[in-house]
Amino acid sequence: MSYFVWSLPLLAVALCMASGRVNSMTAGLCGGLLAAAVALWAAPVAVAPLGLLLAVGKGLWLAWLVIAVILSGLFFREVVVEDGVDARPQCRHDDRGLPRP
Repeated sequence: MSYFVWSLPLLAVALCMASGRVNSMTAGLCGGLLAAAVALWAAPVAVAPLGLLLAVGKGLWLAWLVIAVILSGLFFREVVVEDGVDARPQCRHDDRGLPRP
């Protein structure tokens, strides 16, 4: 039963996304709040609110690193691409995976 409780945040996000009624930010916020509740009340080791705040800070730091890499790649693409040039990748195969003539 404890594994079910620990997997509730993941299940909540999956159900929110599958329903199509909420966007990804709302589903992530729902999962994050549910994960905080599970960490505070159902964790095998007691978690203090300060420990939870520290874990959130670590997660935000890791997320910022990923966001910085993605944004720098997008910035690099904008700087390198010339005006009027189609910068999309050219596909050499059709939809079935066969080479184009």
